[in-house]
Amino acid sequence: MDKSLVLAVVQSDIQSSISLLASGACTNIITPSGQPLLHLALALDEGSHDLAMVQLLLINGANPECKNLQGSTALDMAREEEFKLLVGFGAEGSSSFINYIPT
Repeated sequence: MDKSLVLAVVQSDIQSSISLLASGACTNIITPSGQPLLHLALALDEGSHDLAMVQLLLINGANPECKNLQGSTALDMAREEEFKLLVGFGAEGSSSFINYIPT
């Protein structure tokens, strides 16, 4: 199931991602290449469903502090991409939303 979620994220397939998450897929998996799902979603082409995918992963428990093999978090990656990333936190400290504001 986790491999299917990775594929859905890479393909910007929101519907499949929703279905897989509803079935219990883990949002905090790291690919064999060392990339967490949030990093994959942030790397999606502009114009795809990148923001929606990032939001979907965060709402379903993705950890924005998770690091890739280079030691970068999703927030670090957003800064490198010249975007300001705003993360809102829910009552239990889980991420509830994320927005881009071009800098």
